Amino acid sequence: MRYPISEETIRKTKKCDHDFACLDGNFENCSCSIDRYLLGNGIFLKENEALKQHCPYILCYGSSFSCHCPTRIELLQKHRI
Repeated sequence: MRYPISEETIRKTKKCDHDFACLDGNFENCSCSIDRYLLGNGIFLKENEALKQHCPYILCYGSSFSCHCPTRIELLQKHRI
């Protein structure tokens, strides 16, 4: 299944190292297991083995991880994924 995302968001996601695998529902290859979402402040991720993958959109704050990927945020907002 291909999840629709705006072209503007795709253009903003310039640093995707996973070739937009999340849009095909291939979340196993993305480091994006969500713990909580704070409107306007990004996505906070569950700490797991997938976070050991390199992703330029993941930031570490002590023992917390946040995702600032425009595509991942739109997937959550539009599709509740």
